[in-house]
Amino acid sequence: MMNKLFAAMIIAGSVVGIVCGRGADVSRAVFDGASEAVRLCITIGGAVCLWSGLMRIIESSDMLSGLCRAIAPAMRRLFPDIPPESPAMASIVMNIAANLLGLANAATPIGMRAMEEMKALNGGRDEASRSMIMFVVMNTASFQLLSSSLIALRIEAGSASPFEVMAPIWISSAVCLSGAILAAKLLGALNITRRYEK
Repeated sequence: MMNKLFAAMIIAGSVVGIVCGRGADVSRAVFDGASEAVRLCITIGGAVCLWSGLMRIIESSDMLSGLCRAIAPAMRRLFPDIPPESPAMASIVMNIAANLLGLANAATPIGMRAMEEMKALNGGRDEASRSMIMFVVMNTASFQLLSSSLIALRIEAGSASPFEVMAPIWISSAVCLSGAILAAKLLGALNITRRYEK
């Protein structure tokens, strides 16, 4: 749907530009936009490669087990039905770490692996477990300690202080994540109560 929408917008803009006698401006905008897109991809790609490489180092070393131990108390409360030594828990921790660094692209494959492992723990059923729901909620409303992609975009745009947006990002993402976790816990408890009453 989005592809069709963007294609329609591009075609409509080009047609209007040509009809209004701005064909040269349309052509120049097309080539300038393509050049800017390539430069932007290289800038963001560098940041993503750096942090993705760091995540691979963490995953391959003992740092992952140390990270798991450090946040184990919080993870046990959020995901009580997942054993701490499970591969699912390691994938969840890696996903949270990637989201902390603002690496949505790096977090996605790790998140998919975590969901597959949680599905196996859930007996392979298609119905989502409470831990799977909590993980999706946390992944969607994640706390970002460092928004790598946004900072790279601000640097590319020539911002004099690209890091000045970090405090508002910390506040808003902390509020969103807290609200999402609270809603998931309350709705999960309400659902269990209703099932028990039936």
